[in-house]
Amino acid sequence: NLSVEDAARLAQEDPDYGLRDLFNAIATGNYPSWTFYIQVMTFKQAETFPFNPFDITKV
Repeated sequence: NLSVEDAARLAQEDPDYGLRDLFNAIATGNYPSWTFYIQVMTFKQAETFPFNPFDITKV
């Protein structure tokens, strides 16, 4: 992880740092991974929810 200061410095000095770091990691077999979560509700739950669950201002 980078500190905010290091990230700001690298963004100015070497804008391709992140891309090169990812490329080198993959080249050495250190593949990236992500965790993904979703929340699911039925149509009936959406109809009876206290507010519009599709209102992006409520996210």
